[in-house]
Amino acid sequence: MGKVLKDRYELLTELGRGGMSTVYLARDLNLGSYWAVKHMKNNGSTELIAFKQEVELLAGLSHPDIPRIVDRIEEYDDYYVVMDFVDGVSLGKKTIAEGPADEETLVGWAKMLCSILTYLHTVHDSPIVYRDMKPDNIILSQSGRVKLIDFGIAKECKRGVKDTGECFGTRGYAAPEQYKSGSNILDERTDIYSLGCTMFYLLTGKVPGKSPNACPPLRTINPNLSDGIQYIVAKATQDDPAQRYSSADEMLGDLEHIGELSSEYKDKMRKRLILFLSCFILSLIFLGVGIWGKIRIDDKNMQTYDNYYRIGFDQYLDEDYDAASKSFATAIEYDPDNYSAYEKLFDSKLPHKDAEDSVQITRNAINYMCDNYIDNENSVMYHDPRLMYMVVPKCIDASDALYYKRASEYIRIIREEKTDYYNEHADEMFDLEEYRVLADSMAKDSDGENRLLYSALNDLEEKTDRSQLTAEKTLQNYYTLIKVYASKLSGDSYMRLQAIGEKAEKLIDQNKSLSDEFEFPDERDMYNTLFVAFNSGGSSTSAENALDYYSQALHWYDRMIALYPDADTDIMTNYNKGEVFYKIYENRALINKEKPGTFDADETTKFLMDSISIFESVKSRTNELNSCTLYLGQAYAERAYITGSDDDKTMAKDYYLGLKPNINSLSLNTRENELWKHLKDLMIDYQLIPDDQPDDQPDDQ
Repeated sequence: MGKVLKDRYELLTELGRGGMSTVYLARDLNLGSYWAVKHMKNNGSTELIAFKQEVELLAGLSHPDIPRIVDRIEEYDDYYVVMDFVDGVSLGKKTIAEGPADEETLVGWAKMLCSILTYLHTVHDSPIVYRDMKPDNIILSQSGRVKLIDFGIAKECKRGVKDTGECFGTRGYAAPEQYKSGSNILDERTDIYSLGCTMFYLLTGKVPGKSPNACPPLRTINPNLSDGIQYIVAKATQDDPAQRYSSADEMLGDLEHIGELSSEYKDKMRKRLILFLSCFILSLIFLGVGIWGKIRIDDKNMQTYDNYYRIGFDQYLDEDYDAASKSFATAIEYDPDNYSAYEKLFDSKLPHKDAEDSVQITRNAINYMCDNYIDNENSVMYHDPRLMYMVVPKCIDASDALYYKRASEYIRIIREEKTDYYNEHADEMFDLEEYRVLADSMAKDSDGENRLLYSALNDLEEKTDRSQLTAEKTLQNYYTLIKVYASKLSGDSYMRLQAIGEKAEKLIDQNKSLSDEFEFPDERDMYNTLFVAFNSGGSSTSAENALDYYSQALHWYDRMIALYPDADTDIMTNYNKGEVFYKIYENRALINKEKPGTFDADETTKFLMDSISIFESVKSRTNELNSCTLYLGQAYAERAYITGSDDDKTMAKDYYLGLKPNINSLSLNTRENELWKHLKDLMIDYQLIPDDQPDDQPDDQ
């Protein structure tokens, strides 16, 4: 940072880093403007040669939505390119953070992209084929314009000539002809396919699959979308280039008249249907009548499906999840092959914010899907790999051996039966093996299995970090890891809990900064799991480590309360917070005793005062927590020792003597026995009772 190139461009900060290059933000010392500077080692590598070709290609272009090359600098073994700095966010990140775009906004972006493609395809005699159109390569600038970046694999292609080089492009967005199994003839229609796939993702949030039929009809996923946009995306993403738009200008024409297109499309479909039926009626009139009746029934079923799906979708947005689940279940009755309704049905039945017993709600949701569809031999979704894969992570979250075994069985079926869906989507199911080991290990819980378990946990974390997943999927994997580590607490587990918790916290904050509407349904439960884990861990380690654990517990408690302030009124949540405050005081006091002056005395005492206030509040609402009374006795004894106050001595004695006559009839558990013994020792040490008390320690329960 601070390096100045050509006495003009001052490097201010790093914007991004790839395998071979780094991009910096630079300030023009002459003009005061800002540029992006891309840096590579000038070592003659194939990557540098390809980058220089990209630079030469861009240098010959002039379009307001394509970054300009303004300078090239070579210094010894460094190569720098100065280009326009595009201040904005990629449409890929925007969709992950905010969800799918509305149709009107998407059409506006698509028109601008068509304009860019028209320029690329016509600026030379042979079209420049971009070859890598995808959401991550489109930047939405602060002005609202979309900019196309990263021309690393763009190429001028001669029409009708096969491309004999390597296969390039991003799976899910690259046209079939970009792969060796395709025609390898690249032209304008190659980019049109990728633009159609990009529009599909931005409207649905779903990555297109493999051809054929990479993009299912849009309205089967979101019935609120128009027939017109469904027609445009369907035509752009045809496997056969001859069936696509012949140019970006032709596609732009349909986008500009999308309102008229809907009725035109319906008329075309109606005419085709009439022609088709007429031919059959002329040849086989009875068969034609049967087919006509079938089509009418299917059409009516599809309309009914759309209606119930749309109703369920609106109810889901209104957070009426019970009503939404019923609507999605009814939609399934009319179109049982449509996966989208199953996905939304399951999501509706899972716990949402403010759910009191999320584990049981998760189990109920799994049971419902399994009993009605996955394990029901009369269902068209019997052992469907998509549904089985959908419930596997939630089976881990269910925290029960029965569900661990169910997850393991589903994974075995998916992998061993080698269904067409699994063969086509194996890359998306990257975490199947890790989930299998997690499920088996959690069910058996042996030392040997634990070694496999921790290996699977590491693998799942690493694969999650390096895979391009949605924010919600990444957070779901983090939450699964946190729950498993929290159930297998050890020294290493606490380190991993802290690291994973911090990554989840950072990802949540990043997405909330981009969109106020971003929500991770399990956020509260995740924070509570971390709070409970670190609270329990502090009692079995050194005072220094204990302080770190309790500080972590307090941090996650504060995150939970900031998200759900009402949780602070819960008795057990309040009690746990009081325990953390008291333990922080206790360990700070112990360290100060061994190393005087380590902590400020007044600050340490404040933790004690706060714990008394919290415990008193809990006790005013319930007398059922023996441990709360025991902690209060200890806290007042500690405060009496510090202040010498007669009132504090009286309170400590009252709590001790109030418990003493009944101590053997209270059925204390092991933890409460320890608290009682500690209270008695404190009372004697601080000379609040004589050291001749009878042995009133209760038997171990």
